[in-house]
Amino acid sequence: MEIKVSDDGIGMEKEMVEKIQTATYSSRETKSTGIGLRNVMDRLRLYFNQRFHFAISSELGKGTTVTIKLPLIEGEDLLVKSGDS
Repeated sequence: MEIKVSDDGIGMEKEMVEKIQTATYSSRETKSTGIGLRNVMDRLRLYFNQRFHFAISSELGKGTTVTIKLPLIEGEDLLVKSGDS
């Protein structure tokens, strides 16, 4: 399963994207604490171990896209089909 979240904000420089993806940045470098992304990554690691993919693509002045790819696990009802309540 692939999940993409995009915005049309100010974007980020390539160096900042690399720091975020490797968790080597500090809150002094951004206006954010980074806790949200770190929390998501930690939870994905706990549940899926290394069987997931997380990527950030960003361009200054154009926005940012976060892509998460998760494996479908046979026998587990993880998904609600579109239109289901």
